[in-house]
Amino acid sequence: MKIKTIFLFIILISNLSFAQYWQERTTEHNFESSSLFFTSHFLNPYGMKDIKQLSVNLIDDPFLNAYLNPAILPNIENGSTKIYLDFRGDRTEESIVSNYVVPMYYESASYSRVQYPDYRYITTTRGEPEPIVSLGIITYPIESLKNKFYVGGTFQYIKSKDDFYSTQFSIYSSNYYYDSFGAAVKNTQENAMPIIDRYSGSDEMIFTGKLLTLFTGINLMDNLNAGIFFNTIAYDRNGSYLYDYKDDYGNLDNYISESKDLKSREQNYSHTDAALGLQYSFEDFTVGIKGGYLSGDVDQLHNNESKYIYQYQTPNVSENWSSSYSISSTLQNWNQNGNTKYIGLNFSKNYESHKIKGYYKYSKSSVNSNTTSAIFDTSNYSSRWVNTYNSIQEIYLYNSTSFTKDNRTGSAVRDNYVHEFMANIDWNLTDYIKFLSGIYISNSKSTVTTTENAVSDRASYYSSQNSNYNYQNNYEENADKQLTWNYENKYFTFQIPIIFNFQFGDKFGLMLGLARVFKDWEITSVTDVYFRNREVNDNGTVKNAQNFIERYTSPKDTYTEDDTNFFTKFNVAITKQMKVGLLLDPEFDSTLRVAQWWLSFDAEL
Repeated sequence: MKIKTIFLFIILISNLSFAQYWQERTTEHNFESSSLFFTSHFLNPYGMKDIKQLSVNLIDDPFLNAYLNPAILPNIENGSTKIYLDFRGDRTEESIVSNYVVPMYYESASYSRVQYPDYRYITTTRGEPEPIVSLGIITYPIESLKNKFYVGGTFQYIKSKDDFYSTQFSIYSSNYYYDSFGAAVKNTQENAMPIIDRYSGSDEMIFTGKLLTLFTGINLMDNLNAGIFFNTIAYDRNGSYLYDYKDDYGNLDNYISESKDLKSREQNYSHTDAALGLQYSFEDFTVGIKGGYLSGDVDQLHNNESKYIYQYQTPNVSENWSSSYSISSTLQNWNQNGNTKYIGLNFSKNYESHKIKGYYKYSKSSVNSNTTSAIFDTSNYSSRWVNTYNSIQEIYLYNSTSFTKDNRTGSAVRDNYVHEFMANIDWNLTDYIKFLSGIYISNSKSTVTTTENAVSDRASYYSSQNSNYNYQNNYEENADKQLTWNYENKYFTFQIPIIFNFQFGDKFGLMLGLARVFKDWEITSVTDVYFRNREVNDNGTVKNAQNFIERYTSPKDTYTEDDTNFFTKFNVAITKQMKVGLLLDPEFDSTLRVAQWWLSFDAEL
């Protein structure tokens, strides 16, 4: 068996500026992941971007503690019930890539560009919108068991609308000016079709989510607590883009133009997650353990349809005329089901004026994915033009036809291994000033292993002739192949928070914090395309090859990011049992602006 190795570098990709068929990609490439998928959910009162990963264990909050280990009994100073409510403003921010569009096409041969995709997108996608409302309740329901038995729960609701966006790793991108081989399907010497945006249809992406947690804990004996934490998610991400245009240029009936482009995407995800925690207390030292199991399922559908019709004058009747059409459709399905297993250890050590705390967590996700893909595209362009020079007429005839069909079925396994560690100090500098700091480290490896069977048929024919020449070209390719894609993403981050909590009397409080964040990615991607059979007909010359492999190795991608992020929270005690908080995330660009805000209400009854 022969193996051909192909290294795809950006400088080489730039020469394929008109290509729209990425035959080395699998359907699994284009699955849209989410930070919610196959991950435990909890209500985080400090869940802004800059401190989201740092807040657990660093900040003493009953909802954070319940997630860390439900065996940690909450401290409710002014009653037996705590109620938390917040309203969150969405963060306006670019994700890891500036947009989610397929490569752009430019007709001019002097300027062309292909957008090189960001391979972090395979496992890391744009951030999800914030909940409209977050509600949490923790209570000691039995007076005789105060500080010994508690129950709690949270509910968050997401409803958001955004503009529709395309994904990066499509196999085929329809472009009615070019076929799948990159050849022009129109006479490039003629003017392009004039496009007048008379009507645009829908352009939206709707996010809907319901996120629920339930938890409880009990003191089994003097030094031993036990707890249970449960959470579930139902999340939908659906949207469509429709451009529908039809025009005959007013009173001029010698032009007909019609164009329609419909893109839609549906995604539904749900999971259930249950964990058990234990905590044992010594005189000034506590240690806990928590383990859990999550089971989830996600379905995704992509549907793209496009139609383009253009006609000038009457074909084969008028002296000068041109006619073209293009029809394309792509239908892709993903079904993923899998689980995440995790275990964690937490500890705290009390001293006279400070406390040392820490935790370690290991999680492993394994997700099975099944995919189907059906791609069809056909187009035709023909024209007749008469050029008269010095009373001599010259007739130019042009015709081009293209056809693409690609059907696939595949399966994949996505594995993710994550190690997390945090150690921090909680130090009372004075009666009114508290200092929090520590270090958070996370090291993860995500892999995707895909096998996909594909049958593709492609053909391109074009001819151009006048009185001086007659040129024809015919090219066909039929392939029966199996693609094996191996992807690996190694991610490492360490983050150092520094927080000062100031208390001004009984009424006012101020939190000032910063976080130094370093992130590093190392990504490799290799695709082996095993051709059972490939037949190529190049202008009557037929070549048939069997049982060989082409290897596509993407350049090794490495990314690093380091930031210093600031955040602050203002607290006002309306009464002894009611507090209002405003959490702000300022950013310093050319001017100071508030990137995100949260308004929260805490009540103890």
